[in-house]
Amino acid sequence: MDWFLMKKAISSALYPVPAVLLALGSGLFLLWITPWKRAGRLLVTLGTMALAGLSWGPVADSLVRPLEEKHPPFVFSEALKDVRWVVVLGSGHVSDPKLPPIARLDEASLARLAEAISIHHLIPRSRLLLSGGKLHDPVSNARVMAEAALSLGVDPRRMVLEENSRDTEEQAREIKGMLAEEPFVLVTSAIHMPRAMEIFQALGMRPVAAPTGHMAREAKQPSPSRKYPSSENLLKVRHAVHEYLGIASIRVRNWFQQGQVLGFQSRAPGQDSRRSKQRHGLG
Repeated sequence: MDWFLMKKAISSALYPVPAVLLALGSGLFLLWITPWKRAGRLLVTLGTMALAGLSWGPVADSLVRPLEEKHPPFVFSEALKDVRWVVVLGSGHVSDPKLPPIARLDEASLARLAEAISIHHLIPRSRLLLSGGKLHDPVSNARVMAEAALSLGVDPRRMVLEENSRDTEEQAREIKGMLAEEPFVLVTSAIHMPRAMEIFQALGMRPVAAPTGHMAREAKQPSPSRKYPSSENLLKVRHAVHEYLGIASIRVRNWFQQGQVLGFQSRAPGQDSRRSKQRHGLG
């Protein structure tokens, strides 16, 4: 099985709704089919409490806000006037020809594209680099974003497409090959920005963060509905869990790779010492 698909399957199973349904289903099975009624009641109770807690606004925002506030919103300055690239990391889309170009993008892709076009207008010499390949659709995300940008008046000569990547790490590698170490403005969702910046900077690239599409927002007069559980809050938690898992995966892999290098280096002197003793008849 493709590691990319396996990674997606494992992470999806850890999202709040599948995890809660697994707990509830297991609890009901234990209650009705097996003699372990106490364990079944415990799982049903925990599953219900988790569903209620994770769908509550303050809990969801407490998970989302630390990610979204790590990088402040983009502010143009004279130091950025010579930046030549505004990079947009794509999200989801459908290439349904019955829909207008803008409606083919999901909410995250549309927010990212709108922010990138706004920044592109602030930096006249810049070009848009639209990144996103084919994942669950025959048309690449980059191409669908380009069609939407065209409908919004962006000059097609000011756009470059990267259509090979399937996730953030592949996007970073593809863009590294295109831009090398040239500075650029990186546009993606605020909740996704910490992981994206960590990946791009690890490759020696020089992104300037431009987060958008913030999910944790404070209204001056909060709606009473915020006090009640909602599916919107479960979606926030899903995105937060996805990002925390992604960041943890990157750091564990880096730690493991560094450990392999250090382990090899720490063994080498011992091996040399043993070989030296054998050569001199001391072993």
